[in-house]
Amino acid sequence: MPGALGCPQASAEPAKRKSALSEATKNLRVPLLTTRKAKEVGKQVQKLLLNLLVIASFGTVGWSCYSLATHQVRTQLGAMMVTVSVGFSIFSIWLLRRPSFVKRKPSFKLTFSPLIAVLLVCSFIGVEPLASYKDDVLINCRNTIAEWEQHRKERQEESIVSRENEVFSLVNVVRSDNGLPPLQRDNLLDSLAKGHSRYMAQAGTVSHKGFDARADKIFGELGTSYVGENCAEGYYSAASLVEGWLNSPGHRENILDPSFRRTGIGCEDNYATQIFCD
Repeated sequence: MPGALGCPQASAEPAKRKSALSEATKNLRVPLLTTRKAKEVGKQVQKLLLNLLVIASFGTVGWSCYSLATHQVRTQLGAMMVTVSVGFSIFSIWLLRRPSFVKRKPSFKLTFSPLIAVLLVCSFIGVEPLASYKDDVLINCRNTIAEWEQHRKERQEESIVSRENEVFSLVNVVRSDNGLPPLQRDNLLDSLAKGHSRYMAQAGTVSHKGFDARADKIFGELGTSYVGENCAEGYYSAASLVEGWLNSPGHRENILDPSFRRTGIGCEDNYATQIFCD
C-alpha cells in the first residue's frame, strides 16, 4: 500500500512543474501581446500622419493655384504661395522616399474616408468655397435629372402619339376591307379619349366611367346624335390593341359601324380609348 501511495506522489510533481511553467508563459505573453499591439497602433498612427502630410502637400498646391488663378490674392503673393507649396510637396516626397519610411507606405484608405466626411460636413455647414461647390454640384445634378426626365417624357409621348396614329390607320384599314368609309380624326374626341385613358391609368382599371358626361359634351359641341366608345387595358402595341378589339363582338361592332364618321384616340401607358361619333 505505501508503494502504491508513493507512485501517484512521484507522478504528480512533473505535473505541478508543467503547471507552474505554463503560468509563467502566460504571464510573459501579456506584455508581448501588449507590445505588439502598441507597435501596430504606432504604425497606423505613422501611416495616418504620412497620409495627412501627402494630402496637405497636394492640397496646398491646389489651393494656392486656385487662389492665383481666380485672383483672390495678388500675383506676387500667389506666386510665392505656389512656390512654397510646391517646395512642401517636394519635401514630402523626399521624406517618404527615405529608407526609414519606405516600409511605411501611406495607407490612403485610412485617411480618405474621414477626410471626405470632414469635407462633406464643411460643405453643408457653409464653409467656403466648399459650400459654393456643393451648391453648384447639387444644382447641376438637379438640372441633369430634370433634363433626363424631360427627355424620357418626350420619348414616351412620341411613342404614345405614334401608337395612337397607328391605331387610327389600322382601324381605317379594317373599315376599308369591309367596304366602309374611313374615319376622320377630331380634336375634341382625341382630347376626351386621352383624358379617359389617363384616368384609367391612374385608377389602375379599365372602365367606361363618365361615358354619359363625355357623350353629352360631344352632343353639345359637335351636334351629333350617336356616340360609341372602345376601351382596353394591357396592350402596348397598336396591332395587338386593334386585334383585341376585333376579337370582341361589341368593340368590333363599334369599329365597323357604318354610322360613325369621326373618331378620337388616346393612349396612356397600356390603357387605350377610342371614341366614335357620327
